[in-house]
Amino acid sequence: MVFWRFDQKTTLLTIIRELHARGVSLDDIDVRLCEIGPVDLDLLRECFHEITAEIAGGEPVAA
Repeated sequence: MVFWRFDQKTTLLTIIRELHARGVSLDDIDVRLCEIGPVDLDLLRECFHEITAEIAGGEPVAA
């Protein structure tokens, strides 16, 4: 069994962008990630702030 740890900012930003592009709402992404493996929730919150700003501004935010 493979376990994933979501504790790298670059990884989280990439996964959040990809899931959002595939139609997963930002409200559901945290639940989906927690189903897969441990998530650094403070880092996830920081990434959500960046992704939300990215969506609002229309430009990618550097990791």
